[in-house]
Amino acid sequence: MTVEKDVLVYTPGSRPDVALEAADDQSEKSAQAYLRQKENGNVDKARQLGIRLAEMVVEDLPTIEDNSEDWLLIDHLKMLYIFVAEQSIRECPDTILCQVSLSAFREAIEKGVPGVYDAISGCSADTFYQLAYYRKPQDQVAHNMGCAMAQLYGRPKDWKIITIGEHLCAVFQDKCREECEKTQYVR
Repeated sequence: MTVEKDVLVYTPGSRPDVALEAADDQSEKSAQAYLRQKENGNVDKARQLGIRLAEMVVEDLPTIEDNSEDWLLIDHLKMLYIFVAEQSIRECPDTILCQVSLSAFREAIEKGVPGVYDAISGCSADTFYQLAYYRKPQDQVAHNMGCAMAQLYGRPKDWKIITIGEHLCAVFQDKCREECEKTQYVR
C-alpha cells in the first residue's frame, strides 16, 4: 500500500489536473512567503517571541504553586496561562509568523513543563476557554475566562476561584500582549 501525499476529490465536471495545478501553485506561494519572512529576519523574531512567552509562563508557575496547595487548581491555572499566551500569539496577523511562534512556544513549554500538553490533550479546557474568550461583550474576556476556569475546576459559582482566574488572566494577557507588541516585524 502506498501513502498518498496529496488526495484530490473528484467532483463531476471538474478537471483533476487543474485542481492539482492550483494546489501546487498555492504551495509554491506559501513556500515563497515563508522564505521572504525568513530572509528578512521575521521567522527568527517569531521563534524568539514564542520562546519568550513560554519563559514567562514557566517563570510565573512557581508563584502560582507557592500560593496554593491545591494541585488541581494549579493545573487549571497552568492551562489558563498557556491558553492566554497562545491566544496572544494567534493575534499576529501573519499566519506564517503565528505558526512559527506557536511551534516555538509549544516546544519551549514542553521543555519547561514536561508533560503539560499530554495533560491538556483530551481535556475540554481549550474548548471552554475558546468559548469564553470569544463570548460577548469583549470587555468581559478576563471575567469570562475566570468563570470558565471555575467551571472546569468544578466550582462554577465560587467567586474566589472566578476572581483568581479573572485576575491572573487579565494580568498575564497584558504581559503577553506587551511582549508581542515589542516584536518589530519587518513589513
